[in-house]
This record gives sequence, structure tokens and C-alpha cells, in this order.
Amino acid sequence: MRETWTDAEVVTAYQSGMTFLECYREFHKLHQVRLQRILKAAGVPVRRRTARPLTDAQEQAIVAYHRQGGRSLRDTAKHSGSCVPVVTAVLKKHGVDLLTGPWSQERIDRMIAMYQSGKSVQETARLMESATKQVRKYLRQFDIPIRPHSEATPKGDKNPAWRGGRHIDKSGYVYLRRPDHPNRNHLGYVFEHRLVMEAHLGRYLTPEEVVHHRDKDKKNNAIENLELFGSNGAHLAHELKGQCPKWTEDGRARILAAVRGQKKGSRTSPLSRTDARPSS
Repeated sequence: MRETWTDAEVVTAYQSGMTFLECYREFHKLHQVRLQRILKAAGVPVRRRTARPLTDAQEQAIVAYHRQGGRSLRDTAKHSGSCVPVVTAVLKKHGVDLLTGPWSQERIDRMIAMYQSGKSVQETARLMESATKQVRKYLRQFDIPIRPHSEATPKGDKNPAWRGGRHIDKSGYVYLRRPDHPNRNHLGYVFEHRLVMEAHLGRYLTPEEVVHHRDKDKKNNAIENLELFGSNGAHLAHELKGQCPKWTEDGRARILAAVRGQKKGSRTSPLSRTDARPSS
């Protein structure tokens, strides 16, 4: 690769038949946009980019390199200066089975050691730059038991995404992971404010009981900030006490109409006060 070059050298190389990719590899830091600007300034038309057919020698070199030590498609494409789709087409043309192509014993041992260290099949395939089916095939071939996906994913504090079992939902409530709690959710979490109240009372709360935050801060779960109500109705009565609802004019008119309709219906009831009065 040339570290220093001039625009005239780039134009001459392109006119000699070099492609954009070959110019990029030949001239240091010559990306596509800059090359197009140089050609446009020199008045050189840009050729339509078409794939240049590979020679038989180039195809044989690709096949030989891929079979040598069980190379991956990405390694083969990088070595041959081509792309993965072109390498795939060449290998299929020469009858190379892309999925069951032979691996070297060193690569197989490295893959098995990687899988037995605790990595999943998908992660092992990604690190080996191969397909998951290829990894599974060699694991079965060497009688390596394949772990279920649920076992391959670390749980709890062994998972890299573990954050101490503390979670804050979109409403602002704090959850704590308690997989043994009788009132846990399907993920094994319980509201922190309910756990604090249970620890204070020395018993589990019933599903009907409601724990209220005095200062309206859902993250402040100190026992001094919590208040227990026996039901949601009692909690709402406490919350709405002394508050005036903000009704719209349309909503107020509908409520008044409904109330008047109820009063009118009670006056036309077939059971009058004289009928309901007991006889002496």
C-alpha cells in the first residue's frame, strides 16, 4: 500500500483498469467518496461497478484455502480479497459442502473447550465464525451433551446483566427479586414497599391490603413514609378526601342529567309512600 500518492497517480491507476476496491487497497486512506471527487475533477467517467469474474486459478486458491484447516467463509473471503457471497458461490460451484466442511482437530478442540467453559451454542458459533448447526454437529460427533437454552443462559447474579435484583418499573415503583415469596410475580419480583411493611408487621400482606406512600414518592420506601390500608376502597377514600373533581362542562351536564333522571324515576315508582306504610 502506498502511504503517499498524488491525484494523477490515482487517475492513472483507475484508467488502467483497477476497481474502486483495488484503489482503496493500493492507496492509503483513499475511500470511495474521495476517489469519486478525484475522478470527477479530472473529468474521468466512473465505470459501472460490475463484479470481475474470477479466473480458474483464483477459484482453486479459494477452495484450497477454505479446505485447509477448516477455514470459515469470512476468513476465506478476507484472505482472497473477495466478499462472502462470492466465496460462497465459488465453493458451491466446486461442490464444497459449506455446512459439513472439514475442521482441523485443533479448531474442533478449541470449539469444544469454549463450549465446555460455559458459553452457549450461539455464542460459540459466533466466536468461531461459523454456523450453529456446524457447532452442534461436532458436539454430537464427539458425544458432547448439548445444554438446553435455559441452562446455557446464566441466572441471577451469574448473569452479566445482573443488577442486584433491584428493578424500577416505568411507573416508578421499586421491585426486589424474591423468588421464594408467596406473592411474587411471574418473574419472581415483589414491590419493595410491601416487603418493608411486611418486615415491620412480621407477617405477609394480603392481596387486598394497600401500602400508601405519604410523600407521594414511590421510591421512598422508609417505614416512616408508608401507611397501610385494609382495602383499595379505604385507600381511595383517603386519597380523594377534600378534593374537588375537575369536570368539564360537558361531563358536568351529563352527570346532572343522570342525577335528575334518577330522581324522576324514584318519584314515579309504583310503590308510593302510602302503599309502603304499614297498616295499624
